[in-house]
Amino acid sequence: MWTHKKSGKSYVYPGRTEQRQGTPYYRPYSSISKRFQQEINRAIYTKRDKLRKKENQMYYDMRMIYDNAGRGQKGINAIVKNFKLEIVEILLISGKYKRDCRILEELEDYWRDRASEFGELYSSVGGSAGSHVARIRSPYGKEERYAKVRDLIRHGYSKKEMADYLDLFWNPLYGSNALNNLIDEATGMSYTAANLKYVGSEIINLLDSGIFSLEGLSSYFRGMDNNEMFSFLASKNFPSGVLYLKVLISSAILKLSRESESFYYYDIAAEIGVSRSKDLYISTFMYREMKGLQSIKKDDLIAWLSPYSKLLVPHYKKASDLLRAINWYDEFDPMEIHKRIIALFGVKFRQAKRIYTDGFLTLDL
Repeated sequence: MWTHKKSGKSYVYPGRTEQRQGTPYYRPYSSISKRFQQEINRAIYTKRDKLRKKENQMYYDMRMIYDNAGRGQKGINAIVKNFKLEIVEILLISGKYKRDCRILEELEDYWRDRASEFGELYSSVGGSAGSHVARIRSPYGKEERYAKVRDLIRHGYSKKEMADYLDLFWNPLYGSNALNNLIDEATGMSYTAANLKYVGSEIINLLDSGIFSLEGLSSYFRGMDNNEMFSFLASKNFPSGVLYLKVLISSAILKLSRESESFYYYDIAAEIGVSRSKDLYISTFMYREMKGLQSIKKDDLIAWLSPYSKLLVPHYKKASDLLRAINWYDEFDPMEIHKRIIALFGVKFRQAKRIYTDGFLTLDL
């Protein structure tokens, strides 16, 4: 709820900040700093004539404060000083978009009524009575829905899961034309192309930040498990994912070869986090992109591990720790460590650390 400190006028605004528990960025509260900045930007960058409309009165007051203070950072500081933004209630989202929107409208009505008991409101129209109806039909409301579509794709939701969440009709045989049209409007492309673009870019960022396991990657996507993550990475249309899987499988083979004289595709599946029953995923991918398990040689593994090592090397102080990370380490003397580092990089460890500071995707593509 926004409150003008001098006039006492209040404005109840429903907002959502979605955070995924279990990720490094999760916090058990909603940050309001981003919301505050968005509203300030709307006030200072919108033409003043548009702000004179009744529904924009709060933004008009912000703009007047901004202009009178001399604009720029002084103007922003004046807005912050004269307005207060409070979180009055936190709503945990469900699996239904329309249901969440309806509850938000009802909560907005409730808090608007409560706020009116203590002072004047900027807007007296209730959430479910008027402003939200206009909002949904407006370009701004459509963009909110488009943003939700892009977010669902970015988190790896299938088309069926998206249709269920957005409460759109879904035909088991033909899918949903309404969803296809909505995806095209929101992204300018098909679901397949949008999925590759949005999920692929997120995966690239995660790999560059040091997330290397399938479990680590899939934990960032609400709509994907380890098996689905493997399938996405294995796509011929995502060469960076193929490169990463070759590294992951090579590392698993090195580890398994130290622990047992013989192992199979289902052992590799279990090692990298794919269900053992999905060993066909592994064998199909290896025959297509690598070699059959019985045909792989040590030199092949080194060649496939090299891109991974180049990405990892900036994060390790010791060569032995790097070799442990790629499962190519035993208790051996410094000379053997040196030989393995040369095999991976062609240079000494310290030189490799200085050379390879870019991200995973800038290396061998």
